[in-house]
Amino acid sequence: MNVTDFRNKVLTLHLNAAEIKRIKNLTAKEFKFKLRIYTEFTEVTDSNFKQVWFELNQRMAKEDKFHRIQTHSMRSSKGFIDYGPLAYNGVTDDL
Repeated sequence: MNVTDFRNKVLTLHLNAAEIKRIKNLTAKEFKFKLRIYTEFTEVTDSNFKQVWFELNQRMAKEDKFHRIQTHSMRSSKGFIDYGPLAYNGVTDDL
């Protein structure tokens, strides 16, 4: 099963908004990498796609949570200056 078929099958399940966002943002390259690294499955079939999604979703949720915690801790630290909004808004100064 390729990533498009997997994505379509998973979208038929009852998912919350965060899970829908995760599955729609999953690229083929990322899917192959996460399938190989994070799960014990070598291939996805019609019979095991729910188990694969359950494991991938757990891992991606942990990554999202870690990212949110890190972003919040950087923004709330004292010496942090967020240059993100300046990156593509016509600012030509070297940061």
